[in-house]
Amino acid sequence: MKRALEISKQRDLLKQEINVLIENTLPARILQTAGSLIQRLTRRPNLPPWYINTILLGIIAIFPQFLAALILWDSNQIIGNELLWSITTEAMVLVIPAVYLLLKYILTIIHDHIVNDIEENDNLIKLQEFLLELRKLPRSMTVVLLVSIIWSSVVLPLLSTVFSINLGVFLAVVVGNIALGLILFFMSWYMQFPSQFQNYQYKLYKLDPAKSEVISHISNLLTVPFFAGAIFQATLILVLSFFKDQFKVRTVTDIPWLLITFVFFPLFVVWLPLIVHFINSQIAINKIINTAKWHVLAEIQHEIDQQYTTPKLQLTQNIETINKLMDLYERLYNTYNSKLAATRILSFLNQLILPLIASLISNYKDIINLFSQP
Repeated sequence: MKRALEISKQRDLLKQEINVLIENTLPARILQTAGSLIQRLTRRPNLPPWYINTILLGIIAIFPQFLAALILWDSNQIIGNELLWSITTEAMVLVIPAVYLLLKYILTIIHDHIVNDIEENDNLIKLQEFLLELRKLPRSMTVVLLVSIIWSSVVLPLLSTVFSINLGVFLAVVVGNIALGLILFFMSWYMQFPSQFQNYQYKLYKLDPAKSEVISHISNLLTVPFFAGAIFQATLILVLSFFKDQFKVRTVTDIPWLLITFVFFPLFVVWLPLIVHFINSQIAINKIINTAKWHVLAEIQHEIDQQYTTPKLQLTQNIETINKLMDLYERLYNTYNSKLAATRILSFLNQLILPLIASLISNYKDIINLFSQP
């Protein structure tokens, strides 16, 4: 009774922490900062919704380029030849609300469907410690800024071999790389989920653990965010394809710059984490299912041993009990050890193929010309 009460209190405490955490992650705080500015200007009693804050962030992100164009009296700092970078900056700004919504989805699923099915108090404490890593805003901001600075120092010299890097392009790349830092921070945190969840004890359907409700929620939790990332990646490739004529490396080989910068590299960055995460997720889910399955099998085997060693083994009723237990053992033993169904594999393949389809569509003319050559 005391143990059940402690677990119940820990569940309530964790849920309270999650409710607070949803609006205290780094992307949530960025959106709130933009919202507070609107709130002051409009004298609203409450913060505006996230999509209004996103619009303001888009304006703020493009403002440095606009200011450079105004000071230098050069519209090419923001439009014309540099329109590509302006659009890229606005696209990367959308990463902030996207990560915010994904984190909200993850935390809501954990709050509503997973916390109540965790049976050990220590597991709840470990989950709480893991989730509260998101509240360490100075650490999050440090990672984001470091990625932005390091990657900008790599990309800008590379771009300078193809483009004339003016102030507008410089500012657009820096702003875009801040969003890239946020993506990498989210992915590095999110990819730790399988190793976290595989060691917890859950309330599972004992006769077929793979069909437990909590397994379904964990499976979705480990799939949906990366599927959203694949959609975003494919959309970005399609948008950038409208500007691919600007991405020609004027060298002997004349390699399309778009294929190097916005196709091959992003696909490698997206696909490799997808594959690693999918494998780790299946290993984690299988471990949860197998642990529960063998625990129940051990209980049935113990009961069979108890029945077998009884002095009344010759009784018909006792023999029937053993036969029923053996049938139950066999049925449970033959249940699936995995949640890896055909629909799950199809979903994973869709995640992998979306960016590829986008890149093929965006370069279909080059592909046709390649195969039409004699």
